[in-house]
Amino acid sequence: MPFITLPEGILQQLPQKPQVEVVDGTLVVEWNHKRVEVNPKRLIFSEGVVARYDGTECRAKSLVLYLEDTERFGVAEGDVQIVDPDGTLRATKFVFDWRNRTGSATDVYGSAYRFSVSGREAVVESNRWRLSDAVLSPCAESPPLLEIRASSIEVTDAKRGVARRASLFFRGKRVVTVPTYRFNLGPRKEGIAFPTVSMNRDGTVGAAWASSFGLSRGLGLSASIQAFPQRPLGGALEFGYSPGNFRLPLSTFSERSPYGFLENVNNLSLRSEFEQITAQYRGLTIGGALNQGIPGRQTRDTLTAPLEVGFGLAEGNKTVGYAAQAKYQRIGYTDGPFRSRLSLGATVIGLESVNPRTDAFLRLDTESYLGSGDNYGWVSGTFGVSHSPSKWLRLSGSYTRAADTGNPFLQTDLPFTMESINTRFDLIGGSTKVSFLSKYDPRRSRFYDHELSLKQVAGCLEPFVIWRKFPSSLNFGIRLRTDDLFEAIDRRIRRQR
Repeated sequence: MPFITLPEGILQQLPQKPQVEVVDGTLVVEWNHKRVEVNPKRLIFSEGVVARYDGTECRAKSLVLYLEDTERFGVAEGDVQIVDPDGTLRATKFVFDWRNRTGSATDVYGSAYRFSVSGREAVVESNRWRLSDAVLSPCAESPPLLEIRASSIEVTDAKRGVARRASLFFRGKRVVTVPTYRFNLGPRKEGIAFPTVSMNRDGTVGAAWASSFGLSRGLGLSASIQAFPQRPLGGALEFGYSPGNFRLPLSTFSERSPYGFLENVNNLSLRSEFEQITAQYRGLTIGGALNQGIPGRQTRDTLTAPLEVGFGLAEGNKTVGYAAQAKYQRIGYTDGPFRSRLSLGATVIGLESVNPRTDAFLRLDTESYLGSGDNYGWVSGTFGVSHSPSKWLRLSGSYTRAADTGNPFLQTDLPFTMESINTRFDLIGGSTKVSFLSKYDPRRSRFYDHELSLKQVAGCLEPFVIWRKFPSSLNFGIRLRTDDLFEAIDRRIRRQR
């Protein structure tokens, strides 16, 4: 058989199959060319370099792995592209530790959590993210509708952060600059919010506004206003102090389970409910309220509290946590009488991922009111499951049972129902999100609440309509698209378990 002789050098020109190197059992590197150095111990890869670890992929022209016993890290350079399930960034240089999942990137730009991001340097530590000379925008158009520029943005534990020398731009024009702005990326959306149009249970239409924001590292303020025709203006004001980052505990004038995924159609997931309840906190509050209505109670009467002083604490790990608070109250119906009493409340919650598509939770709640002349208390237990048969559909359900003792001073102290079966479905269809929640009372043999949420993406904004039969409210408006950010953080927490 005749032999075919190829011209010299033609073999080097043929496409080469990438070689694979596995380091520490977690870092996988594809490469076409490799060089080994002994002192210091280094692996130098070039040509078609792809490194993968912990769901992150890095592509670069060259990659150097430093493999000393005391220090092991990688340096990627040349048209660096960093991709993970939550976004894509480009950089000129990327230094990373694949074992501790930390790193830093220089001259970054790209997108993350559907936000456009750019900066001089991005640093990811075990419990801290930092972006220097940062520019962020949730809008794709140029110039963007809204844009934030800051000398630095720092986020701790993927939940709380601070922006320094931060400016807000509208259509490329600066609107305001503040020296320091503290914010929350978790489901507790602290910050200055837009007013919402609301319909109360007697059918009248009014406006409601509620916001909370940090005044300094540990000091914060929460304020709310309710305005409805033929009803006195209502509002509440509360100051809070907690060492470290500012956070306020649950207000006396909120509904029973405002963070409950299966109690409030506004909430995103069981994981977000768990995080809101158990976010670490220890602090003091002082405040008051005037002509304040309380949603989700057995009466339409408004309350006034000339003074409330409280102490709260909360803590949790990845599966179990608690929140508790004690308050001295001078409180009563707006027309009186007023009494002084001690209010004690606590929640214990456990959350378990049965499998990647299914979560289950158990929650115990209790409240007691002492010293008002009519001592009263109740306790309830809730068990629930949430399952996602596909990426666009989520089905959830829960069962709640409660018991009480004593005589309440205020009808608002009572649970609305002593037994409830709640069901919910969420349809996530790209730019459209639909959620529907129903609550059934077996003792009264009737549905006492239906809730519907409609959200439609329109550029970087999200028009929404939220209707809740009980507590008889209809809210609509426009907000920034941030749900994807919270859901992405939820996914990252799951991957780090």
